[in-house]
Amino acid sequence: MVGMREGSFGRVESIIPDVNECEVSNPCQHQCYNLLGSFMCQCDQGYELNRDRVTCQDIDECSFPNYMCQYQCVNEPGRYSCVCPDGYQLQGTRMCQDINECETRTDNCREDEMCWNYYGGFRCYPRNLCQEPYIRTSENRCVCPSGNPVCRAVAHSIVYKYMSIPSDRSIPADVFQIQATNIYANTINTFRIKSGNEGGEFFLRVRGYGTKTGNKILQQTAVHSLDRASAALAVSDIPWNGPIGAVRVGLVEGEFLVNPTRKEMSSSTLDLVVAGGPRSQVVMMEAAGENVLQQDFCHAVKLGVKHTQQIILAIQQLAKECRVSKRTPQKLFAAVAEMVEYTRQLASEKISAVFTDFSHDKISRDEAIKKIRLETEELIRERFPDADPYEVMESFNTVSKQTFRSITLNEYRSGVKDKNFMLHYEFPPYATNEIGKVSGMNRRELGHGALAEKSLKPVIPKDFPFTIRVTSEVLESNGSSSMASACGGSLALMDAGVPISSAVAGVAVGLISKPNPEHPSEIQDYRLLTDILGIEDYFGDMDFKMAGTNKGITALQADVKIPGLPLKIVMEAIQQATVAKKEILGIMNKAIAKPRPKRKENGPVVETVCVPISKRARFVGPGGYNLRKLQAETGVTISQVDEETFSVFAPTPSAMHEAQEFISEICKDDQEQQLEFGAVYTATITEIRDIGVMVKLYPNMSAVLLHNSQLDQKRIKHPSALGLEVGKQIQVKYFGRDPTDGRMRLSRKVLQSPAATIVKTLSDKSSIAVGTSNSQASNSS
Repeated sequence: MVGMREGSFGRVESIIPDVNECEVSNPCQHQCYNLLGSFMCQCDQGYELNRDRVTCQDIDECSFPNYMCQYQCVNEPGRYSCVCPDGYQLQGTRMCQDINECETRTDNCREDEMCWNYYGGFRCYPRNLCQEPYIRTSENRCVCPSGNPVCRAVAHSIVYKYMSIPSDRSIPADVFQIQATNIYANTINTFRIKSGNEGGEFFLRVRGYGTKTGNKILQQTAVHSLDRASAALAVSDIPWNGPIGAVRVGLVEGEFLVNPTRKEMSSSTLDLVVAGGPRSQVVMMEAAGENVLQQDFCHAVKLGVKHTQQIILAIQQLAKECRVSKRTPQKLFAAVAEMVEYTRQLASEKISAVFTDFSHDKISRDEAIKKIRLETEELIRERFPDADPYEVMESFNTVSKQTFRSITLNEYRSGVKDKNFMLHYEFPPYATNEIGKVSGMNRRELGHGALAEKSLKPVIPKDFPFTIRVTSEVLESNGSSSMASACGGSLALMDAGVPISSAVAGVAVGLISKPNPEHPSEIQDYRLLTDILGIEDYFGDMDFKMAGTNKGITALQADVKIPGLPLKIVMEAIQQATVAKKEILGIMNKAIAKPRPKRKENGPVVETVCVPISKRARFVGPGGYNLRKLQAETGVTISQVDEETFSVFAPTPSAMHEAQEFISEICKDDQEQQLEFGAVYTATITEIRDIGVMVKLYPNMSAVLLHNSQLDQKRIKHPSALGLEVGKQIQVKYFGRDPTDGRMRLSRKVLQSPAATIVKTLSDKSSIAVGTSNSQASNSS
C-alpha cells in the first residue's frame, strides 16, 4: 500500500510500509519473527540455525559433556534420551538401576531352585547344592562319606560361603569387590565374571589357590553357626552334655516361619532365636519384635523348640555313625574332705546369718562376707599348716557355693548399635563401688546396650526426621541395669518430645531350682523371682529379661545356667514378666503418660527447602561456596534429597530462622524470569578465563560461563583472540537452561551473521516484547 502526505515545504512524500515476511512467505523452517525492514528465524528447542539463518539442524546433545548418560546416550531430533542395557531399567532420566527379577517374581526358576539376582540378570540354582557322592550335612556344607571309595580322590567337604556384592553398584562391570559376612571376618576377595560362560559363575583369584566358585546363600547364618558348633563337639572326643540345636523363627503376616530367608525376615515382625537341648528344653533365647502379642510369642517359642529337636536327632545320629570315644575329664584339683568339713563348721552358720539379714545392702553384705572369709582362711591355715593356699581357697568356695544355692537371682543388661536410633550404654566401675580404668566400650556394655536398644526401637516413629541417640550411664547397679535403661530411655524419649507409639518397660526374672537327686538334669522344685538383684543373678539358674509395651513384647533375652529349662518354666516366666511389666508401666505413667506435644525450645529443627533447577546453581554457588558459607555462619547442615529438594538441619530454631533468611535472599525472584527463549541480550564481561568468559545480563545476577565454542564462528583457544576484556559489553542469545543442571545457556556465535537483530535491554522493561511471533498479527502495518 502506498500513501501520500504533505511535506514541510509543501512537497508530497511517499510512505512505504514494512512488509511482514513471516505472513507473506514464511521463509523460516520453524519460527519466524518479523522485524522492521527484515525478519528473524528461530529454531525450536533442541535445534540450532544453519549458516543460511533460515533452516534448522538438530543439536547433538550426546556430544556435550553435560548430557552424558550413565550407560548410553541416544540422540533424537530435537531431544536425546538415555538407554540402559538388558537387565536394567531407567531410574529417572539418566541413571540405570538393576531389575531384581527374583524380587519381582519375573524369573523362571522352578520350586526346587532358588533365584539369585545379580547385576543385569538372574540365575536359578538348585536348593540342594550337594551332588553325588556328596551328602548335605548343613545348610551350606556337603561332605563326602569316608566309607565311600570314590571319596578318596576328591575333597572331603565343600563349604559354600556367604558373600555380598555392594548394593550401590548400578552399571555392569567386569570386576566386583565381594566381602565375606561377619561369619568369615577379615576376608576380602576379588571376583570377576567368567568370559564366555553362560552360567555366569564367579571364580576367585587367590594367591596360591586355583579357581573356586562362589554361591549366594539366602538364609541367615547365625543359627547355623550354633548347629555346626554343636555337631563339631558331638563328633569330637571332648566331653559335654549336648548336643543342642538352634533355629530362627519369624512372623510374617500372621504366619510363623522357621529359618526364614533374608527377604522374608525383612518383613517379619518377630526375630526369635531359640537354642534347645534334648527333651525339649530351652538352653538360650533371644528375640526382637514389634509389639508381638504374648500368645503369638509363646507359640513361636514352642514351634522353635519343636524344630530344634529335629536338629538334635540328626546330630545324635551323626555322632553315632562317627563312633568317637569321649575323653574322661580329670579334676585338676580337689580339696581334702577333712578340710572341707572343718571349713563348713567354721563358716556355714556365719554366712547364712549374713544372707538372711535383710538390713544389709550390697556394700555392707560384701564387707561382712569378706570379713568371714579372711577369718576362716586364717583358722584353716592354723589347723592345716602344710596345706596349699589353693586348697584353702577351694575348701572355702565349696562351702560358700553350697550355702548360696538357696538364694538366686538374675541381672538385666543392654547394648549399642549405630543406626538411625542408637542407645549407648555405659557401665563405669563406680556403679558397683569399685575403682578402675574407664576405657573404651567392652563386650559387656555392647551386649547390654543392644538389648535395651531392641526394646525401644519398635516404638520409634519411622518417619521421625532426626537421628536419635539415647545415652544410659549406670550410676549404681545391683540388679537389672539394662531394663532400667529401657525404662529410663522410654521416659527420656517422651520428655524430649519424641512421638513414640507407646511407653516401654522391662523386667528381669530369675530362677532358683532344686535338681532331682536321681536325674540331675531334671528339676524337682523351683521358684521364679521377679526383678532380681545382682547377688540373685550371680547364684541363680536363669537370667530371663523381657521388655515391651502394654500391648506386646519388643525384646527378650534368656541366659540359662543349668543344662536346660522345661517349656513349662519358660511359659511361666513369660507370664510373670508380663504382669511385672504392666505394673512398672503403671508407675511410669504417673511420671509422664505420653510424649510432650512440642520438643524442647533448644531442640534441633529440620525443614525441607524446594529449590527449582533454574535457581540451583545460585543456591549452591560456585564450587559450593554459598552452601559452605551458610553452614559456617548459621551452623546448619544441608543434605540433598532429590534434584529440587534439600533438607536443612539446624541445632536451634534461631539458627533455622537465620538459614531461611539466607536462603530466601540468594533465591529470591529477580529479572531472570523475564528472559525470553531465543531473545538477544546485552551481557557484561566480569572475568576472563582460558575456557571462556564469565558474563552477567543484569547487576544482581550470578555470573555464568560463556564457553569459547560459543564466542565466535571461528575456533579460538583464548577469549583474548577476539579482543574481549573485563567490563566490555557483548550481545548474546538466550537458549534457556540446561534441563539437567539448571545452568543458563548463552551463545554469541549464533549472532555472527548479517541478519538484523534487536537487542533487548533488561533495564528497560518496556523493551521486553520486541518482534511478532508467526502466530500473531503484525502490529507494524
